[in-house]
Amino acid sequence: PQYRAFISDLDGTLVDSEPQHAEAWLAVLACYGLSFDHQWFDQYVGTSDSFLAKDVIRDHQLDKAVRELQNEKQDRYHELMRQTGKLFPGVIGKLAKIHTEFPLAIGTNSGRKDAEVVFEATGLRPYSTISVTADDVEKLKPAPDIFLSAATLLGIPPTKCIVCEDS
Repeated sequence: PQYRAFISDLDGTLVDSEPQHAEAWLAVLACYGLSFDHQWFDQYVGTSDSFLAKDVIRDHQLDKAVRELQNEKQDRYHELMRQTGKLFPGVIGKLAKIHTEFPLAIGTNSGRKDAEVVFEATGLRPYSTISVTADDVEKLKPAPDIFLSAATLLGIPPTKCIVCEDS
């Protein structure tokens, strides 16, 4: 076959996690007196937590380090994901079929801790032993580094990989 591996994004592609990301950010920012809604959050879908944190700190002159704000959001997100995390309908069936034909890797702009919580909360772990996260590369998506690294770890040339990405 022309293609020999499947690499998928995680958030918004396999996992319906954007509601938990939004809720976590909105709750954390409310603690600083910042009132935003889901429509405001939509502009950050597909970006990294550090990107959002930098914007908020800059735009609202928060006396907070980017990493501190990210950690607060991450703690809230993990709690929400463990309680309400779910895959999109039909994902397990499709992955089970793909898994019989292709090696599968996950490539995500989420950090390693976030990805691990998602794997645990949703039962995705059996379908992919390889995952590349924001913690593993220098440049995040839309740069191709995450997917190129996943292809390398799979031992498959990037031109022989199918990538599923929502952003």
